[in-house]
Amino acid sequence: MTLAARELWRDFTVQRQVVGGIIMRELMGKWGRRNLGFAWLFCEPLVFAFPVIAVWSAVRAPYEHGLPMVAFVWTGYMPLLIFRHVTSGALFSIRTSAALLYHRRVTPLDLFIGRQGLEALGNLASVVVSGALFLALGVMAWPADYTLMLLGFLYTIWWSLCIALILATLSERFEVVPHIWSPLSYLYIFFSGFFILAD
Repeated sequence: MTLAARELWRDFTVQRQVVGGIIMRELMGKWGRRNLGFAWLFCEPLVFAFPVIAVWSAVRAPYEHGLPMVAFVWTGYMPLLIFRHVTSGALFSIRTSAALLYHRRVTPLDLFIGRQGLEALGNLASVVVSGALFLALGVMAWPADYTLMLLGFLYTIWWSLCIALILATLSERFEVVPHIWSPLSYLYIFFSGFFILAD
């Protein structure tokens, strides 16, 4: 191994430890050891998702256009939650953790990766938990192409992190961004295609 490769590996190890420390700080700061503790990481999105899915299933027919209503709402609402939680959490994400920047190894990108990466993983975990629950209860069938479905969720996370990075930057520069992002993220329902049937 060359000297440059060893230095790159050492720097990567340090940054991995920095991001790991930020993730642990976020976990303990946001949920601590009370009640369910870090289980709230994936339970919190489910608190949003389950009532919406239950209401849609109660007021609509069990099947529409040959699709089960639970599966249709689940595949539409869970990506929307990923997008809204990851992007909304990015607002002022650097400002709220600015004290950590006094450490030489911590960068603003580390703060973003630690905080928004944790939010993305928590929402992805809620997708897995709710999907497994619906499959076990028999209200949703196993997807015909589960790799394509998983790829869609991963692309949603990638897109959400890209928008969150832009929002994190803009919110540090302009005070109006948090005020206008909430209604804009609601409008995202209409032009995202999450609830549009596609063949």
